[in-house]
Amino acid sequence: MRRFLMLGLSLAALLGGYSSLAYTETRPIPPTVMARAPGRTELVRVSYFQRRNLARVNFFIDKLPTPILRNTQDGVELVVATAQPIRLFEYARRVREVAALSSRQEDGQAVIAIRLACDCEVSSTRNGRVFSIDLRDRPGSKARAPSKAEATTEHTREQEQTKEQEQLRAALTAKLSQLNARPPSGNTAPTRSQGEAGASAEPQADAAAPPQRPACAPDFDMATWKRPGKFTTALAALRRAAADTHEAAPELAKLAEFYISDDLAGEAVDVANTALNGDTPLVAADRQRLQRDADIASLLRGDIIDTQSPLLAEPANCDRTDLPLWRALKAAAGHDVTTVRRDAHAAAMALDHVPEPLLQDMAFRLANAAGDNIAALRAFAAAVRNSSLGTLDRESARFLLQARIARLGGDDIDELVFLRRAAQHPRTVPGMTATERLAEMGLARGDATASHDEMLLTDMARVYRSDQLGRDAAAALAENRLRQKDYAGALAIADESASPNGVRDADSRGAALAAKILRTILAGPAAASLNPDQRIALYLKYSGYATPGRPGDDIRMAAATLLLKQGMASAALDAVRQFSDETAATPDGKTLRAAAEARAGDPSAALLLLQEVPATSATRRIAADAYEKMGRPADAAHQLDGLTGVADETRRAALLCDAKAWADAATAYADLLRNPGLSEPARRDAADRYGYALALSGGSPDRTLVPVSDKAAAQTLAALPPSRPAPPGAALTYPAMKDALDRAKRIETLLPPAGSDKGP
Repeated sequence: MRRFLMLGLSLAALLGGYSSLAYTETRPIPPTVMARAPGRTELVRVSYFQRRNLARVNFFIDKLPTPILRNTQDGVELVVATAQPIRLFEYARRVREVAALSSRQEDGQAVIAIRLACDCEVSSTRNGRVFSIDLRDRPGSKARAPSKAEATTEHTREQEQTKEQEQLRAALTAKLSQLNARPPSGNTAPTRSQGEAGASAEPQADAAAPPQRPACAPDFDMATWKRPGKFTTALAALRRAAADTHEAAPELAKLAEFYISDDLAGEAVDVANTALNGDTPLVAADRQRLQRDADIASLLRGDIIDTQSPLLAEPANCDRTDLPLWRALKAAAGHDVTTVRRDAHAAAMALDHVPEPLLQDMAFRLANAAGDNIAALRAFAAAVRNSSLGTLDRESARFLLQARIARLGGDDIDELVFLRRAAQHPRTVPGMTATERLAEMGLARGDATASHDEMLLTDMARVYRSDQLGRDAAAALAENRLRQKDYAGALAIADESASPNGVRDADSRGAALAAKILRTILAGPAAASLNPDQRIALYLKYSGYATPGRPGDDIRMAAATLLLKQGMASAALDAVRQFSDETAATPDGKTLRAAAEARAGDPSAALLLLQEVPATSATRRIAADAYEKMGRPADAAHQLDGLTGVADETRRAALLCDAKAWADAATAYADLLRNPGLSEPARRDAADRYGYALALSGGSPDRTLVPVSDKAAAQTLAALPPSRPAPPGAALTYPAMKDALDRAKRIETLLPPAGSDKGP
């Protein structure tokens, strides 16, 4: 019997076209032409928003690629780069600017055709999983009615679709009759031929796709919770009824719901928990009702509820229309901005059936949790547009929400107007927030009241340091210090804003500002002109604010480069080891990691990394660092062969000396002494080392380094006795060492002084 009932419900839902969806008008929806492509289709829901001079069409495309908008003769088309057919589902009445909507497949792509009934300006935008088309009336234009030919075409198209639906009903009815037939006796299944199996493979694939479930309204109505008359009279009656029944569960549930309807969430939680935790046994229905009331009150207080809450339960045969609202409120309590933004549109639609003042409280709570997402803020602002102003705090919250929308839309004038309107009630939390924002804007503009604004923000940052208001004020002061290029002061204030209680909030405005300051002093255009020691000190102190992952790798790369230049290889190695996988795989990331490993880490790992990047002068120097750290100075010196800079030549000669390759070292120092860019102290040091290397090698001095016009020098050079070098592989004896040192001293007297113009 249950099987017949479920099949009947499925058939009724299909044949009825899911016309029981909530929040749709009773006026029939125009038919939508579906893509006639075999196989699985992608369902795209379509909603509409109508204003006097603006119409918006929202396509919930989920993870599909962003459509490409193109103009046609009678409207526009959206080209989606997907081979999967698209099936459109409209759950609201069309706006007057749209005459028809259809989808088709064209050249392996899905196309959504929108036939317009107006001379409109068309613009598009994507926000997450929603792609929106805005239709604005051109100046002096009027909406045109469909022509007779267009109406005939539309009527023909509707008839074709009706015929197709009738065929689908007949096929489904035949399949249902087969499913409902009495099964054959015995345990053996009927056999089918291969052709029959192949023929029925495609219909089975179609039947495997889950059908779209109908929508169902919530099983409770919050509009009945508020009692008529005075609050005190209704409260006394409810408390008296609870006392007369010895605090029976139904009466306590009514009392809790009354508290919720009058914005007394704390009292509602206490009443519901009293019944839930009492000694009186509760039936399942009463327990579920009390738990539901307690969870609603908890959400209104900003508390997280359990995932098994009755508010979040999904029926087996339909989709609750209020479920997105409770999910969004639960996400707001858990600071899950992504979920709030995802369910914003559906939650705003569910708010249409929430009575005041719960409507305003829920909408403003969700707006505060949505962050800087203008689409979500507009959805929640639309939900309260036709509601009453309510109390002073709700009135200020309404204008503060409009100010946030104006700021995100780049409308500074409207933002200022709405902020001043919200700040008219300074003793409310939204009014104080608007006052802080006005002071922040005045300080940024440098108005005549800038000093007063700075004092006001300083007081707010000190008094409300543990609240969002104080953290925003501190962040505004830090931004002002940043504009004055006081980086140390800006970072100190940003740190106080991000961690008022000693625990850093990575998602706070102060944390984002600290990362911005670090990026400015390390990777900004003017970073090179700043004191490197101060830059390193600030980074080491506030490096925890560098954004995790790839967005913060530019800060870590700039810091590692600066640390290597300042000789702090160990700190640089710590920085490069925090690179994301994407940055570590780039040539720059590998080169920087190799430089840090070569100096303070594993030199063999550095050499392996260098094999994966193109060879340059910088990579050769890094390889020299790695070989030197491995105790192979000769290999390190050969990495510098051909480099002509003073630093590279000096280091190469020193490495050859460390390798006891005296002849090569003497040649390297001779080449270095010919470099005109060599400073006087460096020239004296190179001359000393040249003499020692030449003496230990047993070779003769390079005559091109001695002024040939000086006959005394030439005679002395010719009179030098030959050296007696030790045999290869043998240690130098004392007489040989003494002779070499004496010879080196005499050679040094023949070298020209630093800066001499004499040459060969």
